[in-house]
Amino acid sequence: MLKIVYPNCCGIDVHKTFVVAVIAITDDQGFTQYCDCPPFVSGNLSCPFQ
Repeated sequence: MLKIVYPNCCGIDVHKTFVVAVIAITDDQGFTQYCDCPPFVSGNLSCPFQ
């Protein structure tokens, strides 16, 4: 089992046209709940680095 370093954190998956985030919240007993946020379109679709 992995050691919990930060009880509340967010993972972000960045793509060229959309972003997905997952929020993880761990309680005092060590149980972690995950909240998947729906994907949303990134704001700058004309990025010169694509």
